[in-house]
Amino acid sequence: MMSKILTTVLLAVVFAVWTAVDVSAYLLHAAFLGWVWASAAIRALGAFRPEYAPKHRSDVAA
Repeated sequence: MMSKILTTVLLAVVFAVWTAVDVSAYLLHAAFLGWVWASAAIRALGAFRPEYAPKHRSDVAA
């Protein structure tokens, strides 16, 4: 639940900065690709090292 709130706040901050500052499409595209690569790296690490795997909601609650 906390990560969902933090993600929403982060997106709101990014949107506010993006509208306030003239961010070129190139930088936005690079940031998106960086996020995709980081997500893929986290999932790949989780495949080989279970302690790095993203936790499911039921695992976190336990």
